[in-house]
Amino acid sequence: MRLEGFEPPAEINSLNAVLDSARTQSLKANDTVIDRVFVQGSLPVIVRLCEANQPYGSFANKATPRKKATRGLHDKVLDDVFSKTGREENPLSTKRFKMIPAMALQLDAAGMEALLANLNVIDIVEDIPVPPTLQDSVPLIGGGLDGSFSGYTGMGQTVAIQHRVVVVAASQFVKWFVRRS
Repeated sequence: MRLEGFEPPAEINSLNAVLDSARTQSLKANDTVIDRVFVQGSLPVIVRLCEANQPYGSFANKATPRKKATRGLHDKVLDDVFSKTGREENPLSTKRFKMIPAMALQLDAAGMEALLANLNVIDIVEDIPVPPTLQDSVPLIGGGLDGSFSGYTGMGQTVAIQHRVVVVAASQFVKWFVRRS
């Protein structure tokens, strides 16, 4: 239902355009993420990228070193965002991942619109810190969930513990050390 003589504010028209655009682009970002960007003003997100017509993580020129190809893809997408928004990289708090075609940004509404329209963007998800569970972290150090360490005993290994102590005077240290002994 449309009221005669009522013109919605520009922000509403812009939001509707972004939502319509996202729906026609295979939902690169879900409506919740898009809404939160507009409501909060900005949102930390992770953007996955791909070279046009390439599967995620693959590059057309296989001879180019991966870091260089990833950097080139980041530059291409960010240059597009900057040209559409008139912004520079610093306000976006960009964190470029060196080996994977993705980056973390502090994204505002204009940046969201530009990324949704970019053909090299696969998806945009909110960057929410999630602490690892023991099920995820224990295998990273070679341990099993049963408390084993896959046969590792530590034999022949050296462990260094660095501990910094600030001592004002040697006499104070001696008194402290004697009391602790």
